[in-house]
Amino acid sequence: MILEKQASMIAAALRRMSLKTRLTVATVGLFTLFIWVLVFLSVTVLQDRLESVLSAQQFASTRHSAIEIDNSLLDRQEGLRRVAALLPADLSDQVQQAALSNRPLLGIYFPGGSLLLGLDGKVIAEHPPGGVRRERDFKDEDYFRQVVATRQPYIGKPGIDPVSRRPTLTLAVPAFDEEGRVRAVLTGAVDLTAPNFSSLASEQAQEGKGAFFVVSLRDRRIVVSGDSGRVATPLPARGRDVMLDRMADGFEGSGVGVGADGVSRLYSGKRVQMADWLVLSVLPTEIAFAPVRVMRNALYVVGALLTVLALAVLRGMTRRMLAPLDEAGDAMRRMTDGRAPLAPLALRRNDEIGQLIGNFNHLVEDRSRYETALRESEQRFRLLVEAAPDAIIVQTGGHIVYANTAAISLLGARGEEQLLGMPVLAHVHPDCHEMVSRRIRALDSGSIYVPPLEQTYLRLDGTPVAVEVSAVRFRYEAQDGALVYVRDITERKALERERESQALRLVGLSRRLLAVQEAERRRLSAELHDRTSPNLSALSIMLRTAEQQGPLAGTEARTALLEDARALLDDTTASIREISAELRPPVLDYGGLLPALESHAESFAARTGIAVRIACPAPVGRLSPEIESSLFRIAQEAMTNCAKHAGAAHIDIALRLEGDQLVLVIADDGVGFEREQLLRPGHGLLIMRERAEFAGGRCEIDSRPGAATRVTVSIPVGTRGTRAWGSSDEEVSI
Repeated sequence: MILEKQASMIAAALRRMSLKTRLTVATVGLFTLFIWVLVFLSVTVLQDRLESVLSAQQFASTRHSAIEIDNSLLDRQEGLRRVAALLPADLSDQVQQAALSNRPLLGIYFPGGSLLLGLDGKVIAEHPPGGVRRERDFKDEDYFRQVVATRQPYIGKPGIDPVSRRPTLTLAVPAFDEEGRVRAVLTGAVDLTAPNFSSLASEQAQEGKGAFFVVSLRDRRIVVSGDSGRVATPLPARGRDVMLDRMADGFEGSGVGVGADGVSRLYSGKRVQMADWLVLSVLPTEIAFAPVRVMRNALYVVGALLTVLALAVLRGMTRRMLAPLDEAGDAMRRMTDGRAPLAPLALRRNDEIGQLIGNFNHLVEDRSRYETALRESEQRFRLLVEAAPDAIIVQTGGHIVYANTAAISLLGARGEEQLLGMPVLAHVHPDCHEMVSRRIRALDSGSIYVPPLEQTYLRLDGTPVAVEVSAVRFRYEAQDGALVYVRDITERKALERERESQALRLVGLSRRLLAVQEAERRRLSAELHDRTSPNLSALSIMLRTAEQQGPLAGTEARTALLEDARALLDDTTASIREISAELRPPVLDYGGLLPALESHAESFAARTGIAVRIACPAPVGRLSPEIESSLFRIAQEAMTNCAKHAGAAHIDIALRLEGDQLVLVIADDGVGFEREQLLRPGHGLLIMRERAEFAGGRCEIDSRPGAATRVTVSIPVGTRGTRAWGSSDEEVSI
């Protein structure tokens, strides 16, 4: 959160800066970043290289010292072995003392003195003579026991000599007899503070800066040190000096570590294999890497100076280069403040600033052309609004301030002056006041658009009119308001009401259709039950009787029985054909509408005694199965109604083409009926009308009591792909 706040403050400060300042800051920032990245990389690389060089140099010196110490110990040990090999066979004190006294080399190599010890640990002889060690017993010393046990030379543990009270190191070698048995032990004590041994430490250590140690890893004691007070002292406990522990575990080389006193140092270590010693050079990193710090500080100072110099140079260059831009900015401000007219600026050079000024000049020219085009566009827009078919109203503060011609006509005004200044709600039906007020408040509170919504407006004479209103937020003559689009939907509402009425009729028609289908099924069931079921039952009885009579029955009886069964079969077949024809006459499918009407008229006349005449004055092609079926059923229903209710003696059927309309007329000479009977449930007249509407046509029924009835059906048909049948003067009387 704090970082985001600081970043936003920095961004705000940058936005308030001028272009020159931002350019200078950006350039100097990038240059400074480059300089300091270069400085840091240089410091890092040089520091690593110098540290590597210093570490390698210190390790080389340490390794040289380790080699010298190894050679020095080897020389001393080899000298002791040669002296031991030359000792007389007689181990008497006088003989051996004389032999050691004739070896001046022992005094040089072992300034701490040399002893010849018997196997009982007693001193046989010493060098230089006259020492005070003869009374001591050395059989418990580690070097004595190791030499006797291993028969090999041994370097003892560094310690404080009890006689001289000085730190010493004892070397011991065995003395063998002629048979190769150990007969004595020759020792030499090295004074660790003597100049010929401790000079190694004083030569390596830098006075007051570093330290040099020779450490016995076996005994964890300091053998040699530049500080004589630390000779023969134990090493720090493991864990207190990590780098020392690492070298004690076998690492050889250089590395940086923190000592037991918390000081960072550069360590270099090399092992002396002969004595299992470690030669260790230690130098504080503050001293070792002092040249690196000097170099780093010098680079930092150079980087700072370069940064200041770059800032000054870039600031001056920026002022000089952006001076034309400042002049152009001042001129633009005077134009925008109205202190100077809008005019092109002088173009002095063709650089980026010159291109900017040139673009400004093009903008000035475009502005002039734009203002001219804007005035022309406003004029065209006003003409477009005035000629719009929908009403357009502009309201500000809840009052009408503009109305186009369609709005004047919609509200029934004589002119715009009758509407200007009037409250918007004065032309809104009271039932819609709350809704309109809410939409106006929504636009005033910031909404850009309110969607179309049906409302009721009032004309000036108070007549309501159904409208659909939408509005957008609009600013008119420096005032906030709304541009309102009003569309008269009176006709659309009437069509919607008609559609709802048709939908209700369709629902009723579907219900009646289901009822008709169910009635047709019941009629079919009754016909099958009344006409075919008795015949089939009688036929079954006859067959069973014939079966029971068997071959004993006479020929005449059997013949009579079979003739009766055949007659029943013929009657049943005829009944089924009649029922099938009533359901769907086959001739309608293969012959068409006119043959089907002729076939039905013939059977109808035979069944009812009513004469039927069919006239088709012009040939008509085959129609779609749906139209043919609908017209046939209408004619069938009309003839059935005539037989049931009209009491007519004659029926005339006419089929003709009138343009793209196929007209079917069924007329009788019966008693007629009241028009109210058309709406009675179950009456065939309503079914005929609905069949005609299903086929896309209409059915008109003309009748009154005491007069004939005339049914006229008109259905639009096409003539493509039709086949003509009949003739122009064809008339069939049945």
